[in-house]
Amino acid sequence: MSEESEFEVGAIHEDVPDERAKEEHLARRAALLTAIRAAVGAVSSYNSGHVQTEAFFLKNSGIARQTRAGDQWAYCQAQATHGFIADLVAGGAALVTALAGIFHVGPKALMAGGCRTTLPSRSTAPQP
Repeated sequence: MSEESEFEVGAIHEDVPDERAKEEHLARRAALLTAIRAAVGAVSSYNSGHVQTEAFFLKNSGIARQTRAGDQWAYCQAQATHGFIADLVAGGAALVTALAGIFHVGPKALMAGGCRTTLPSRSTAPQP
């Protein structure tokens, strides 16, 4: 039995605290890395929300500018149409005056539809 007392039992118990210390150190490192990743994730999430808000603002600003450009184009088109109609009316008045001279009636009678004169017949054949 003297041989059994030669085993060192204390050496086994001394290794166990070192293993626990390594596990605790590893757990602390994992917790620290998790906290750092959570902080980075929160900052990036906040930043992405800010970027998204800015993108919506720029989009709405672009739509407003496009609407203003469309309104300006419509205004220019309306001015051109107004000018065309004014020229047409001025030319129409000259046409009415010319036609009144051909039909030997006043321009007011021609415009009112009161012109009852007939043009000379082009055919030389007698009419029944």
